[in-house]
Amino acid sequence: MPGFCILGTSRVIDRFMICILVVLLLVKIWHDNMPYGKIAERKGHQGWMKHEGSYFIFPGGGTMFPDGAEQYIEKLVPRPPVRWKKQEKEWGELQAMTQALCYKSITVDGNTAIWKKPVEASCLPNQHEFGLDLCSTKDDPDEAWYFKLKKCISKASTVEEIAIGSIHRWPDRLSKPSARASLIDNGASLFEADSQKWVKRISYYKKSLGVKLGTAHIRNVMDMNAFFGGFAAAIVSDPVWVMNVVPAQKPFTLGVIYDRGLIGVYHDWCEPFSTYPRTYDLIHANGINSLIIDPVSGKSR
Repeated sequence: MPGFCILGTSRVIDRFMICILVVLLLVKIWHDNMPYGKIAERKGHQGWMKHEGSYFIFPGGGTMFPDGAEQYIEKLVPRPPVRWKKQEKEWGELQAMTQALCYKSITVDGNTAIWKKPVEASCLPNQHEFGLDLCSTKDDPDEAWYFKLKKCISKASTVEEIAIGSIHRWPDRLSKPSARASLIDNGASLFEADSQKWVKRISYYKKSLGVKLGTAHIRNVMDMNAFFGGFAAAIVSDPVWVMNVVPAQKPFTLGVIYDRGLIGVYHDWCEPFSTYPRTYDLIHANGINSLIIDPVSGKSR
């Protein structure tokens, strides 16, 4: 079963390194995860895909998957071992890496292993096979585009007001500006103004434009120009999932979005996004022209 790791080596993802093992649902998938129910209707007669309760199932049959989809996918996707403790070599290498990074093991449960990054600066890179060192203080750990990767570790923040422990608890963190917002000029005021603006605009979207937020028609949303995540915060009571995208040429505000308890990524909109567009029921773009304008020259890129 394929998997991937998220390493919390920047101050944006400051707390955890989580090894997430992505399990392929080879036998059935949730019906609500499929954008178009017509697929089952059109393909059901072929026998390999059927609608059953809350799921689409793949019983096999017909000419496409005579033995079921599972065996077919098995041939396409190699499945490396993921039962970490039963795989001594892989587990040993993973432990050596996390120890070099000074991460503390929290739990191992089946296919999931979780480590915690130290919040203090007591643990520094030492002599080990990975050859890691501390990054320069001149490096911005929030930079994510157009810079060369370095073999180093960003030091955990020791400034009390922006450390992990200073973040408000949920749900207060959603509506109160974190200390990292103050790192931007007039950040706290901009945060409040942005939050109020999107509460009003969401109301307008629903009442005047007929955007079906809060209904089953819109479940997955992308905000292409998220700034502080005000759009996502304004629809937190709706049954939707929002991917906040901070353009790479804009101020580094993704940390504030994380502090609010939301998710997001940096991206340059002059390059393709890695997710299939139909993943989203609604793609929201505020100030779309600014996404392709060079902030220095003012010209379209």
